[in-house]
Amino acid sequence: MPPGEWIVAGVSTSNGGIRWAEIILLQTESKKIKALLNIKYPRKLEERIGKSSGGNHKEGWRRDKHFDNNTCDDYDRQNSNYHETLIKKRLGGQRIIAATCISIYANNSINEYSNLNSEAWNLAHEYIGRSDLIYPNALVNIDSTYFKLNNVVHLYFSINPEFANITSSKDTSFKGTEWNKYNVKKYADKNDFMNNTINIGNRANNNKSIYKIIRFFLISNFLAIAACSVKK
Repeated sequence: MPPGEWIVAGVSTSNGGIRWAEIILLQTESKKIKALLNIKYPRKLEERIGKSSGGNHKEGWRRDKHFDNNTCDDYDRQNSNYHETLIKKRLGGQRIIAATCISIYANNSINEYSNLNSEAWNLAHEYIGRSDLIYPNALVNIDSTYFKLNNVVHLYFSINPEFANITSSKDTSFKGTEWNKYNVKKYADKNDFMNNTINIGNRANNNKSIYKIIRFFLISNFLAIAACSVKK
């Protein structure tokens, strides 16, 4: 993460199902969003396959909740600038036990209507509105998912290229944006920025210490602490 102050803008937890927890952190400068980190993970293991015995188990994570329409299938094959899925171990066709997934792409449609199905995001939008922050024209995203037998973590890191003196059009379609993988090579500044982002994402994705970071978030009950720090 870039150095500097990070603000906890939204936190949510749920007690049903696998008890999702989610946190959104922002880095701002001059009333603009400079970077964003969204962390999401379950606090309970999946139910047993077939629900035959109940209780905890070691059967991995459901594909439909963590794999489909997410980083692992590149959001239903949206053709990100970079995508990689490495499945090291699975149980049948519907459970993932060990894997890493990454998608790197740009989004030119960020506003107060983004991700409204998330309580954490709704709180983040409220914070952005109260603080008179300006939504960026574009965010370049490094989205990753890390699977282990007893843990799965979704990390969504975004950076505003405006702070690298790169201008972007606002509210542009995914295929029509200058950042799209089929267009970006026409723009030297955006192409260089995207290539650097891909290199950074690859290094982070292949760094085994990422599991230590994940373990820290899970064991330290970070979300419960952060919930007390959300700025009103």
